[in-house]
Amino acid sequence: LPIAVDEFSMVSQSFHLKRLLPLFSEDNEYYVLALSLGKSKFYRANRYSLMPIELEEDVPTSLEESLKYTEFEKSLQHQSGAGGASSAIFHGQSKGINGDERDQFILEYFRKLDKGITNIINGEHLPLVLVGLEYTLPMYRQANNYNYLHDKGIDINPAELDDKQLHHKTQEFMEPLFSQKRKDFKDRYEGMAGTGKTSYDIKSIIPQAVNGRVEAVFVKKGAHCWGTYEENGADVTVDTHEEFQVNDDCLISMSAVMTVLNGGQAYLLEEDEMPERNVETDIVAVYRY
Repeated sequence: LPIAVDEFSMVSQSFHLKRLLPLFSEDNEYYVLALSLGKSKFYRANRYSLMPIELEEDVPTSLEESLKYTEFEKSLQHQSGAGGASSAIFHGQSKGINGDERDQFILEYFRKLDKGITNIINGEHLPLVLVGLEYTLPMYRQANNYNYLHDKGIDINPAELDDKQLHHKTQEFMEPLFSQKRKDFKDRYEGMAGTGKTSYDIKSIIPQAVNGRVEAVFVKKGAHCWGTYEENGADVTVDTHEEFQVNDDCLISMSAVMTVLNGGQAYLLEEDEMPERNVETDIVAVYRY
């Protein structure tokens, strides 16, 4: 694992996953497009890793490939009898193309690249970070159709970075955004405490987590609450026990896991980082409504 975890063992009806929460929660995932006229690369990343994503074969990853597609398309137009200047075959080589014409071909390349990427991540809500030379970034934004493209990019030649360096650069770039989101949830908890839109009661949190109402949950490291819950439609009955009993689960772990599975965020914190300071509790939640 890329993180250190304390040893723990239990026998139950489900897996104990709380210690793994940082790997798939904390809102730390994002996409990276290393943008280049020579060879663009696409990745999915989190704070621990950078994983390449293969694009479809018909998606050009270089200006040269895009020009070849352009030549092929115009050749088909010519063969089909489409008249006029647009039917002329473009003998696509990026060398020797200058000025406005080159910009148009770069823009067309980025449109094809954007279409291929959007087809893969359509329906996602993760940020997309651009890494590329300064003049390429606004051109790609012009071609972009993905709603969650980060409004800033990293101005550097990605060809000069290996994957480890690229990951480090993008993680430094994204960390303030992730830290701010965590702080925003803490502030929302403190601002809405007592309004019915937050809770520190596990018997209240479990039903809301099961029904997808929990937007964010903060869990104290090393904490456990043993018990069971039973679903009857939208109704959820929760029983807690002072000591572990046969068939018990850790309800704190289960609430965090269900929050993540329902699209919420789960944060595993030290005791002094927990947002609730007025009540002794091992878990607090922010509700969506």
